[in-house]
Amino acid sequence: MNQAKLVLAPQINNQWNNVLAASAAGKDIPYFDMDLAKEVLPADKINQYMQKKYIIDTTVDNKKILFSAPNKDLADIVENFKEEAIILVGEKDAQLIIQEYETALVTRSTALNEDPAKFIYTTNSEIDELNIQLNNETNVDAQSSLKLQITEALIDAQTKLGVPEHKQKVMTNTEATNFVETYKLKSQDNAAESQAMLASLRTNFGEFDSKALQELQAAGLPFTAVFAMTLANDKEAEKFFSFDNKIEQDKLKNWGEKNGYKFKEIEAEIATNSDLQKFETIIRRNNNIDSSQAVSLMDNMQSVMAYYALNEIYTDTKFDQADAVESAANMFLKNFQIEDTYYIPLKYDGKDLTEFGTTAGAVKDKAELIKQHYIEDFNAVAFRSTDPFNQGVSEQELSDKHKRMMRMHGEWRNKGDGTGLVFGVVLDGGQFAPVVNADGKELSFNFNDTSYTLPNTNIEMDIKKLRATDVPTEYEIGQIKGYSGFTVNEGEAISNNIENNIYNEKSFESYIKTVENDKLLNGSFKNFRHKSPEGGLDTIAFGHKLTPEEQKTNTVYDYDLSKITKDNFLEISNDILRKDLQKTEKILINTHGNKFINLDKRRKQMLIDMQFNVRNFNKPEVFKKFKKALFAGDEEGMKKEYKRVFTDKNGKVKPLARNKFFKKYFLDK
Repeated sequence: MNQAKLVLAPQINNQWNNVLAASAAGKDIPYFDMDLAKEVLPADKINQYMQKKYIIDTTVDNKKILFSAPNKDLADIVENFKEEAIILVGEKDAQLIIQEYETALVTRSTALNEDPAKFIYTTNSEIDELNIQLNNETNVDAQSSLKLQITEALIDAQTKLGVPEHKQKVMTNTEATNFVETYKLKSQDNAAESQAMLASLRTNFGEFDSKALQELQAAGLPFTAVFAMTLANDKEAEKFFSFDNKIEQDKLKNWGEKNGYKFKEIEAEIATNSDLQKFETIIRRNNNIDSSQAVSLMDNMQSVMAYYALNEIYTDTKFDQADAVESAANMFLKNFQIEDTYYIPLKYDGKDLTEFGTTAGAVKDKAELIKQHYIEDFNAVAFRSTDPFNQGVSEQELSDKHKRMMRMHGEWRNKGDGTGLVFGVVLDGGQFAPVVNADGKELSFNFNDTSYTLPNTNIEMDIKKLRATDVPTEYEIGQIKGYSGFTVNEGEAISNNIENNIYNEKSFESYIKTVENDKLLNGSFKNFRHKSPEGGLDTIAFGHKLTPEEQKTNTVYDYDLSKITKDNFLEISNDILRKDLQKTEKILINTHGNKFINLDKRRKQMLIDMQFNVRNFNKPEVFKKFKKALFAGDEEGMKKEYKRVFTDKNGKVKPLARNKFFKKYFLDK
């Protein structure tokens, strides 16, 4: 008999653990033979089992409800369950049952926060069954169809539970980790297979592929893969995949060291790019709860851009380090429109925003329309607080206080999965709290959402209230099928842009063309493209120095340079200059804000000339004294500090001929 007990005891303990596991997951409790347990296990353990089994049997159905109810209903549901327990067994004995419910709430909260997809699989038998079916399926198309079905079911289940959209997941942590490990192995042995794995994300996860990519990134997916999936065109993606594993990265590093290009120095130069620093500021804000995540993200980005720059030098002998760094920064930044508190990607799910019928400017204007006119219509609920100043305050007073906070401290930020914007309030201490309505829904929208319905409501917004702040370019208008304008004043805004642009003044335009390429202005076709006096890549039109990417594609602003003829070179040169000056003015506005906007026309034009012609002019230390004098209106200071020089290909420092034109046009007036 003793021998039989020794054999049976581990089996009974294992069965009991299955009971506990099912109870913890809110599942049906498997059969447990208590009578057999009584014969095998000691009496004190049996007493523990029986007490626990009673609690489990009493709470099992209610725990299923707790694991499937929306967050907003939990407090009332638990309160009812507690009252039932007291009625059933009395105040004292009910405490163990109540503790079981409270433990279940902690289990639910922890699981949904750490691994929500796993929690759904564990507690939702229908979705778990679909996953089992997927694991047994061998047909690739059927697998993709099932995976998409599961993904949609996971998101729907999390939404019903009240999980905030930015915390919802489409994979378990284990699934993401396994994908990344497999990807890393294949990237070393079979690059085509690893790239096919990335391509499968769009097929398997559909509209939620951005979430999948974000989860894989958090699990350690190489940033080269992230860049290739989200930002790069086909040519750029090919570059990223060429150094997608450590072996290739080490080869690049070693080559660089032998040829005088130190990886750390390239990384440091990228880190000081002012536009990238603005982007980094937004990343840090968007990760305010976990600053280490923001630091890691920026470190990874800078590292990948450094490899990209090193690869540019390796594959094109015309590139020096400065050109390569500029190419890497431009490769990244050209994909975003950076605003004060958020960025707008110009691509969404690998497609241009224009393919969805929108632009970055339209996204910005929609966000402003909501903020300026529809914040209160969203009916956000007030934040709960233990602040003693809120004690005894009525719901109406709390609501009014919350509305004031939204107006005074509300701002848009990027959603955690990078798919859109979310509105929230910056609290004391700098923490960002998304606002939610009574249903627990956030005020957020995706970048490809072209509707004018106030998010998570049935309210149709009146776009006539919107005054366009960022009109689309002619190129963007051409890309949008059936374009008819986004806002009531857009045509007016475009007209004003053309009429009022300070660089559109005839005399200033003539000055710029003269100092940049007077021979071209006089009709010399052969001077359309020429060597740059300072060396490096060629210059075309009126002072447009080719970027490394333009050099490779032989394309500038969608103009194929091989198709420039004597019949069209002046028209195209004028258009390139206009676009260059538009971009130049935007840089100055982003750099100096109202300081630039509030300047008189002459000083604005002086800065445009400098920004257009002087490398890194937007950096604080470049022409520092001239800028200080200009913003202060110090005429004598400007006359002392305006002169420009360049270093020719032989290393000699020479003054620019344009200095005398600058002095005559701006300073002798």
